[in-house]
Amino acid sequence: MAVPRPGRNPEPERKLRGWALFCGTVILGDGDRQLGGNLIRMYFYTLSQAEKKPAAVIFVNSGVKLPTQDQQVIEHLKALQENGCRVLACGTCLDFYGLKEQLQVGQVSNMYDIVTCLGEYSKVVSLG
Repeated sequence: MAVPRPGRNPEPERKLRGWALFCGTVILGDGDRQLGGNLIRMYFYTLSQAEKKPAAVIFVNSGVKLPTQDQQVIEHLKALQENGCRVLACGTCLDFYGLKEQLQVGQVSNMYDIVTCLGEYSKVVSLG
């Protein structure tokens, strides 16, 4: 921890809380795409049932296809959101894939909000 210089007010310590999930893919792991798709659905189901749920789930790149097109994942995300989880989807990514109007859970976000959001948590888990 840095020692404050005399005459300067030290920056207050930020209280980091919980954890966030950063998802940039539609599959889990590297290999067969069908298996990876099944695994990511199982991951989100298990996450929705877990005792320690994330405070935020953030989707970027092809990951934005999950809260727009994958009904199983959408249902799991709705359950997470009902438990207070924040769900964000990158607006630039949604535009790129032509999916902005199809977002079924969460909110359209931008990179500034995503970076700010990620900085609020003590741990970030990244998928893809």
